[in-house]
Amino acid sequence: MIFNDDIIKLASHNPKRAFVEVVHTLKQGLVASSESRIEFSSQVLGFLMAHPLGVKLPALKRSPGGNIIGFEMFMSELTKIVTQFQFEASAIEAHKQISLATDKKQEIQKLLEKIRKIVNQEIAEGDKKEAIIKKLSALENEVSLDRTSFEALLNKGSKLTKALGEYAENLEPLANLVQKIKNFIWADSEDAKLLDASDETLLLEGEKSFAKD
Repeated sequence: MIFNDDIIKLASHNPKRAFVEVVHTLKQGLVASSESRIEFSSQVLGFLMAHPLGVKLPALKRSPGGNIIGFEMFMSELTKIVTQFQFEASAIEAHKQISLATDKKQEIQKLLEKIRKIVNQEIAEGDKKEAIIKKLSALENEVSLDRTSFEALLNKGSKLTKALGEYAENLEPLANLVQKIKNFIWADSEDAKLLDASDETLLLEGEKSFAKD
């Protein structure tokens, strides 16, 4: 059993988060054998019996030859449940009100100023430059607030990312600076990778679906 004291304590106030951690740990020891699959499913179901989460997993059966029937469907449904719980946690984290520490805020502002300097030097005057500056200023203003949220920072950072991906020809130095900013912003968020995943894709691919305010 992997229900150690930390998991039991976490499950008492955040059972969904504990379930995600239990499944993640169990998967690391899962191998392609009937015994391993039985042990895995037994512990998953054991957790759900102790901490009902309102979810249902497909039943498993053993064939006359000893093989486990229905395990693939079991894992498929389990993956959906874990993903749902992870995104729920991300949404909660995103809405949390935060106050950026002064030193962190200063570091982010320095990086934003470097982006502004590169944009002013490398991009000619016109609509492209104006679009980037507009998104840059919006993120600067959000960072300067006494209180904000991960959601607001993500929203404005994503719009800046889209603008840079679409309009900046020499993307690499700007991408590096944006990544440093994101590292500062999400350092205190346990669900940062989930929140940041779509933004990273937009930056790397330079998608053309630029959303105007």
